[in-house]
Amino acid sequence: MSTQQIEERIERVFAAKSNADLIENYQGWAGRYDLDMQSLGYRNPAIISALLARNLLQRDMAVLDAGAGTGLVGELLAILGYGNLTALDLSPEMLELARGKGIYRGLIKGVLGQPLDFADGQFAAIVCAGTLTAGHAPPTAFDELLRVATRGGLLVFTIGTSAYEQGGFRDKLADLERSNRWHLIERTELYHPMPLGIQEATATTRAFVYRTQSA
Repeated sequence: MSTQQIEERIERVFAAKSNADLIENYQGWAGRYDLDMQSLGYRNPAIISALLARNLLQRDMAVLDAGAGTGLVGELLAILGYGNLTALDLSPEMLELARGKGIYRGLIKGVLGQPLDFADGQFAAIVCAGTLTAGHAPPTAFDELLRVATRGGLLVFTIGTSAYEQGGFRDKLADLERSNRWHLIERTELYHPMPLGIQEATATTRAFVYRTQSA
């Protein structure tokens, strides 16, 4: 499959008008997703995994992979020694592929931006690579993610520049910090998440690490 065809798939996903559209698009893409993203040099999973490893030294702590897809982030975290991983995604087909990798203790179908079927404070860390963006998850998704994170827990995620500037994420992050819900630990410089793509090589993303308030 050509790079242009892969990017057309990506454009259709980001243009989805509803969760039903997203599920349908991912149903047709799931089987090729890993190879397609690899061909574009997809960087988000490696960057998110590295940031978590730098900030969560206890490898047995519960980690939620929010928007896990086929488990690209989970695979890397498992290699790094994290053994208590839970996957959350809206696509049953993507979750089945993630299940086949044998790296998650639990796989849950759910939608970011809607109530999540987890207990308060269930996860010491939440990672989210490439999902907090247009057509996938709104800024309000952070409210539920913070609810299911432990006090003093970590949220490690990427946000594309366009979504950050125009999709309400900049304001949401700032509002949560002003209200003492979390504080910034670190953020990366801007980078190209899919540098081998024709169009995506011009898009930029930044990764963030926040820690929730401990009290």
